[in-house]
Amino acid sequence: ASQIVKKETDTSVFGFESIGNFIFTIDNPFDEPINWRFEVEKIPFFQNTEGIQIDFGIPQFIINGYIYIYGVEFNKKDNDRYMLLARVPEEQIVSFDKWEFYSNGKWGKDFKQADKLCNHFGAEYSVSFQPFLNKYITIYSEMGMSENIMLRTADKPEGPWSPQELIYKTPETNWDKDNFCYAARGHAELSEFNDLLISYVCNSTDFWKMAADARIYRPKFIRIKFEQ
Repeated sequence: ASQIVKKETDTSVFGFESIGNFIFTIDNPFDEPINWRFEVEKIPFFQNTEGIQIDFGIPQFIINGYIYIYGVEFNKKDNDRYMLLARVPEEQIVSFDKWEFYSNGKWGKDFKQADKLCNHFGAEYSVSFQPFLNKYITIYSEMGMSENIMLRTADKPEGPWSPQELIYKTPETNWDKDNFCYAARGHAELSEFNDLLISYVCNSTDFWKMAADARIYRPKFIRIKFEQ
């Protein structure tokens, strides 16, 4: 889970910033949520300085006993975001001394040295294995907020990743000049062998337009089918 706070000096709809990510460990996940017993651990691999923001917290899959956890480095100067990658033994996800970060072709301990695997990402994205293609795929909104939903592929979780490919343009951005779309990601758990369900969000920079239009600020879904 991510924790964000409102910036006191920014009254726009973008006036929020991340202050960290957390892991919730639930003892009784099959009970009703109101009865969950859980512990919360703050992920220490976080940096938010004047020029750079780094955070990890996108667990995606397990391979050979390791949970692979993706992250983002946001370069505030060039306004670009980069994919990062960490891993940790499956049963030790809250043992933060066991985390490793992919850097220079190997796994190291310094999260600030993690390789920038590819660029133009948003703060949210997905990585999953696509069995029909026999490749890993990542889905994201280009540069974070865009009408363009992009896809890249790789043979391994760490890449190298292919050049980005445009797979869908969101129509909602043409409905109103204040609309914007973001947060595209795939849902492999809701997909079939040769397709992928993708969600994204549309919002408005004008709060009252958002409140008056029931078509936006609700998850949007598309399904893409793979062919060879």
